[in-house]
Amino acid sequence: MSLRKRSLYSLILITMILVVVFLFYAAGIRITGRIIKSRIEVGDLYKEWLLCKYELLDASFGKNKQEKLLKLKNRINDLDSALRHFENIPLFSAVGHLYPGMSDLMLKLHMKWSVTRIMLFKEIAYLKSSGNITIDIVKKVNAELVSGSAPFERIFKSVLSWIDEYYAEQIRSFRMLFIFFGIILILSSFIILTATNLRILQERLLLTAINSLSDGVVLTDARRRVIFINPGAEKLLHADGNRIMNTYINENLILKSDYSNNPVRIDDSEKSNSSESILLTDKEGKTTPVSVSITPLLNKGKANIGSVYLIKDLTQWKRLVTKISSEFVTLEEEEIDREINSILRRIAEVSGCSGIYIFQFSRNV
Repeated sequence: MSLRKRSLYSLILITMILVVVFLFYAAGIRITGRIIKSRIEVGDLYKEWLLCKYELLDASFGKNKQEKLLKLKNRINDLDSALRHFENIPLFSAVGHLYPGMSDLMLKLHMKWSVTRIMLFKEIAYLKSSGNITIDIVKKVNAELVSGSAPFERIFKSVLSWIDEYYAEQIRSFRMLFIFFGIILILSSFIILTATNLRILQERLLLTAINSLSDGVVLTDARRRVIFINPGAEKLLHADGNRIMNTYINENLILKSDYSNNPVRIDDSEKSNSSESILLTDKEGKTTPVSVSITPLLNKGKANIGSVYLIKDLTQWKRLVTKISSEFVTLEEEEIDREINSILRRIAEVSGCSGIYIFQFSRNV
């Protein structure tokens, strides 16, 4: 897999993780917002209940008793209407059915409120029928209010406690979830970066190895434009690599036959090697004996996406061949002389001629 594709897949993976984290974050904000809103509504109802208690006690102390009692009666009716629709509070309507204990708690709240409401109207009626308010009447109303409303208050406080615990539980859950996704994100980023760095290291090592070759390596794209050239190829072409980049290979790799001096063209559509002695000619006309091997690069669909040119300098090899050929010719001549001398000696022995004369004859011949 290419580095570009690896980076693309890594970016997609990290983006997907971030999207999931964002979705959970948005869901967390929505849920916590609903909990906070419900807590405020329930808290406001509890405040209304406390105001009912306060106004009942206030009405038992003096002036404007009838007006205060009427106001208290309206407040109790408003609270009763709100408590009848208690289940419509966002939190209870959304998750109340998921907690069986919450249904029982709602039922107890309505039952205790019904009893408390009757008690409140009873106390209102008692205060209306009373003439002068005495300390004994106030104590009696206060005692009945405390004892009569205690069960309802306990249930109401239980609802508030349940909301607070549910909120803390959700916060803990989302915190653990974000920690989990954070760990996944860190680990995936670490793995991706490690793999990418390893890939980069491998490519750098490969590039270093290619650049250290004495042979020339040229990489072209599908349009035969040079996209990579190593120092060995720069030396053979006697040209600057930066100047050659993005130029066509045929403009730089000028090949001629060593025998006919005719231009040589090598097919790069399939793997091929130069089959004859060829000369690489640079811009200044200087020639270098080389061999050229071409390997096409194919993608998964077998389409050509470029070629690799391997150019080997044969100068030293040709010098060695010339030297060996020269030595071989010398050795061959010496061997022929020895054979002739041997034949002449045998002739001399048969004919009775002196060996010196025969040797002189053979050398003259």
